[in-house]
Amino acid sequence: PALRAHALQTALDAGRGAQLLDGVGEASAEWARASLVGSAAVRLLTKDPNTTLMRLELGARKVLEKHGLPGNGVPKLLDRLVAVGVLAKTSSGTAPYALAVSSEEAAFHLGDVGALRGALSGALKDVSAKAPQAQVRLQSLLLRCARASETWPRYPVEARWPFLKAVALLDKGEQSLLSDALSKDPGLRHFPLIDTALLMITGRQADNWVK
Repeated sequence: PALRAHALQTALDAGRGAQLLDGVGEASAEWARASLVGSAAVRLLTKDPNTTLMRLELGARKVLEKHGLPGNGVPKLLDRLVAVGVLAKTSSGTAPYALAVSSEEAAFHLGDVGALRGALSGALKDVSAKAPQAQVRLQSLLLRCARASETWPRYPVEARWPFLKAVALLDKGEQSLLSDALSKDPGLRHFPLIDTALLMITGRQADNWVK
């Protein structure tokens, strides 16, 4: 609790108080559209940081229309994503937006379960194939996700949902590999997200939980 209170105060001191509320639990049509546009923008900017505004708008409209939502007003939605701290405006005339946070933190804020599932599946596939440094890359991904889940300390439970939903969508083999990775890394075990994921996969409480 003391660490979580410190994290909350740090966020407030950094001027992120309003961002802690934005989009959390919001069921409005505008936020549904903004989160989809954000997910599309994050994918494009992660792949190519020099993505043009035209490509961002085309990608965003494509995603919106795929979900049966109107594709108009994308610039306004991009501006909201800047306001909540997912994107940042640049001084570039050709590439006016950049990621303001890591792709993992953006996925947690936007509720992008698909992005987290894809990242986990890819990392676990490499581990299964015994690819060079695969275990290190998986542990790095898990650490980034665990840290991202702490970004909105005012909502510690809700902040974990995107990751837990992504884990639930993994197949049994992937969940087994993930459980093994989570349980063997002591550096991850102090994050509530990790213990919660292990409880969901294995059904067993952590040894240090209060009973």
